[in-house]
Amino acid sequence: MPEALAILFILVVAGGVYLYARVQAGNPARRNADEDRARLERHEAWLRQRLELAERERWGADMVRGIESELHTTRERLAAMPPEPKRG
Repeated sequence: MPEALAILFILVVAGGVYLYARVQAGNPARRNADEDRARLERHEAWLRQRLELAERERWGADMVRGIESELHTTRERLAAMPPEPKRG
């Protein structure tokens, strides 16, 4: 009987951990929008630097188009984010 209780306890704990992880991962509202915006802004700045370098060093047209495409996508994602709340 104690073995069955131990197995049951392990199954309950594992199920709880699974459900908690699923809820945390599946709910995008729990993510921090400020962190996402800051990450996207840093990525946009990095892509602009890469594009300037690519044009200055005359990288291949495919590489430049790839950077431009990623920069465009990043800017679209930034524009689609809700506006930052006004402080002060």
